[in-house]
Amino acid sequence: MKKIQKLVSVLGPFGTIGQKVNEIIDANPPLEAGTGLIITRSDSNILIGLDKSRPARLPFTLYVASEGATLKVGITPGLVNGISPTFTGASPAGELEDLPPPLLTITATRYFWLKCVGTFAAPDTYVITVESNTTGTVPAAESITGTGFTSFLYLGDVTVVSGGISAINSALRSSLGVESYGNVNNWWALS
Repeated sequence: MKKIQKLVSVLGPFGTIGQKVNEIIDANPPLEAGTGLIITRSDSNILIGLDKSRPARLPFTLYVASEGATLKVGITPGLVNGISPTFTGASPAGELEDLPPPLLTITATRYFWLKCVGTFAAPDTYVITVESNTTGTVPAAESITGTGFTSFLYLGDVTVVSGGISAINSALRSSLGVESYGNVNNWWALS
């Protein structure tokens, strides 16, 4: 594995390429946790395959995780500015990438947003959360100040009809970046 890490660091003309591959190789928990991937490592190879026992989902995909009559929703892990969001109100509390994954128990239709609170500094910092409600309105006003910004991006909704989940609309399928540019907050897809 050290040979691969060294090779990636040498081959990647941009430092972040080698760094990101090394983060994947050294991840704890391993990358395959909750992603539908199986990674087999040896001294000279890394083989990435699909775990057919778990469906592969793109980042920030809403999915049904119900247990019996208890309706639960999960969100496939994804990153915003390199940060895994904390799933507000979910149980167990934690980030989307945690194992076991945080799940939100629902009884009615819910609407989901990614929220980023950025603080301008050297370096800038970000707090990323998943917020949800039953009204469909953005959870709070977006803002830009001289010291930072707050921004929301619609993630999707889960429709509940007659005590069951009848539809899921996932609006995003990518890891993201977000930043404030003076008078506008801008979100963009990374993958």
